Formats: sequence, structure tokens, C-alpha cells
Amino acid sequence: MSRLIKYIVNEKYSEINKQLDKILSECKPMVEMVRKSGYNYVYRSSKSEYPLGKRKISGERKPRYIDKELHEILGGWSKEKFGWNMREDGLFCGSLDLFPHTYNYIIFPIGTFKYAVHPDIDNLWSFFNKGLWSGYKEPRDEEEKDYYEKMEKDMKVEFDKYRDKGLHNIMKSDKDWEVIIKCKEYYPIDISYEDIITERLND
Repeated sequence: MSRLIKYIVNEKYSEINKQLDKILSECKPMVEMVRKSGYNYVYRSSKSEYPLGKRKISGERKPRYIDKELHEILGGWSKEKFGWNMREDGLFCGSLDLFPHTYNYIIFPIGTFKYAVHPDIDNLWSFFNKGLWSGYKEPRDEEEKDYYEKMEKDMKVEFDKYRDKGLHNIMKSDKDWEVIIKCKEYYPIDISYEDIITERLND
């Protein structure tokens, strides 16, 4: 390894360790959850590369892929059940799912945070939008109205499996799962540093 490459590598690891110092100080609730889970993590994929440092959640998230009607239904249910709108105010994360042409991060919410986790669904939109929900339209007759009412009831049954407790147990699971996190800011760390993160959290 050349001196230049060694210098770049050392500088990068130094930056990561400085970030981890902040995480250990500012993200104690998630750090404790990771430790309880046996050093499993919450992940997030993005098409954009995140710079090192904290990121803010802006809130009032607008639907890009999900049907608007479904977006509003799910947001209303979550507000009723958890007191906050997961569709507008949440950061969508879950088990590690490596998509091509994406960047993958380990997520550490800063300070205390709320969450809603589903133990069996790894993508809320894919399940509802491609499964039980195929695009809403105004019912043209009673038969179509009955169809949408039944579909909504089926969706509600699945939605009610979301919970706001026990995330550290679900993080241990071999299944795919999804968690929506409500926080103001968070630190994303590239998954290539997972071993270093575990080593630091295990000190």
C-alpha cells in the first residue's frame, strides 16, 4: 500500500471514529437498543450518497411512489394508533436489503425517538400498493364499493401488526422487517464500517 493510500485510509477511519464518538454521546437510546439486540442494526437504503454527519428529517413527506389515497389512509391510521403520522414524519428503515445502485447505511437517531415496527413486512409500500392495493379510484357501483371496503379492512388487519415496542427483539430476527422512525435528526454510517461500529459499541 502506497503512503498516499495509507494516509487516505487512516484519515477516513479517523473521521469515522470521530463520528462514532458523537454517536456514543448523542444516540444513547439506539446504542442501548443495538447492544440489547446482540449488535444488530437498523438499516436504510438510498439512491443518494450521504455525506458524513448528521441529517435532519424535514417532516411533511410527500408520496412519490405510493398512491395518494393509500398514503392518507396509512397516515391517518398511524396517527390514531401511535399519535404521529408515519407517512409524513417517519424515516423508513428496516433489515438490511441490498438493492443495486443504492447506498446502504446504519441508522442512529439522535436522542430519544419513536418508532413503529412490523415484524413480517419489509416494505410497507410494496406490500399494500402491489399486494392488497392496486390503485384507488372512485367506486362506480355498489360492487366496486364493497371491493374497496373489503380491501381496506384487510389492509387494516395487517397494519395493526405494527407496534411501538420490542424493536431490539425484532432486530435479532432472520426475517425481513420494517421500522419507521420518528426523530428530528440522525447519523447515517455506511455499512462498510459495520465491524468498526460493533467494536466501538462493544468497548
